[in-house]
Amino acid sequence: MRDVAHLAGNVSPSTVSLALRNSPRISPAARAKIHAAAKKIGYRRDPLLDAFNQHRLKNIPQPGSRHLAAVSDFSSMAELNESPHHAAARFGALEAAARLHCQLDFFFCGPGQPTPRRLDTVFKARGLRALLLFGVRADSATMNFTWTKKCAVAIDSLQLTTPLYRVTPDYREATRLLWRCAWTQGCQRIAIIRSDGTHPGSEDRAIAGFLLEQLRHPPAPPIPIFSLTSERGISTRFKQWLQTHRPQVILHTYAATNALLPLIGAAHLRRYVYDAPLPTIAGVHPDYADVGRRAVEQVVTLMQTNQLGLPPAAVCTYVAVNLPP
Repeated sequence: MRDVAHLAGNVSPSTVSLALRNSPRISPAARAKIHAAAKKIGYRRDPLLDAFNQHRLKNIPQPGSRHLAAVSDFSSMAELNESPHHAAARFGALEAAARLHCQLDFFFCGPGQPTPRRLDTVFKARGLRALLLFGVRADSATMNFTWTKKCAVAIDSLQLTTPLYRVTPDYREATRLLWRCAWTQGCQRIAIIRSDGTHPGSEDRAIAGFLLEQLRHPPAPPIPIFSLTSERGISTRFKQWLQTHRPQVILHTYAATNALLPLIGAAHLRRYVYDAPLPTIAGVHPDYADVGRRAVEQVVTLMQTNQLGLPPAAVCTYVAVNLPP
């Protein structure tokens, strides 16, 4: 480090240490100069020492900097907890935060609440650099925060166009598991229903898994995807679709349950939910608590390594799903 300090213009070794950890206390120009000097002489960080420092930081409480901002564009905690998915993810996030000596501070920017720009000033005043996007509405395409001085991880929220770090259940694998389960039980007429506009990113991945299995186990002819909308006459259109294609099993999302139950029940069809939050619902039960835990662990790691701002492209961690025993 002394060699790097000398080559970078006789800066102090402590400045080199901070720059190599991407500390915001060092200007971007100085950081770039020090990184270039380190690269020139072939300096490499010691992975064992890095691992020790990560362990030390995780187990020593550090007041102030250990607060995480959990942000939702819902209007209140009560509205957020109406979703079993969000309630489970919140439980896991709080558990991980306590284990890592952090505290989750919840903020809401939905109708009647402060805007993201207003929250930016609050975060700056409180020194909050770590954001956990928690419970984003299905129709939200972006969150207008100032990202340059923050590290952020989103739970689910695949519909956001902002390139973020994300943690989400693997919905594509969920529909593949359900397809294979139905196929081994002798069902060859397997269909999927899309709830237009409900959870576009999640449903896109689920449908990708469905289409992949459909290609590998081609029925004759394949059953087209049925789009569940709020338009009038949906019941008649659904009955016509059933009569034309005669599916044996229908896959769908939990958000569509209330609309689908009367229609599917009347037809006496088997149905599987690929994002079921409750054990009483047949289908795949993603571990949303684990999603919350992993999101907190990821944002804490970003904060400890001073990885501020957005990644060049979205980075998504897919949490594996399994069929219940």
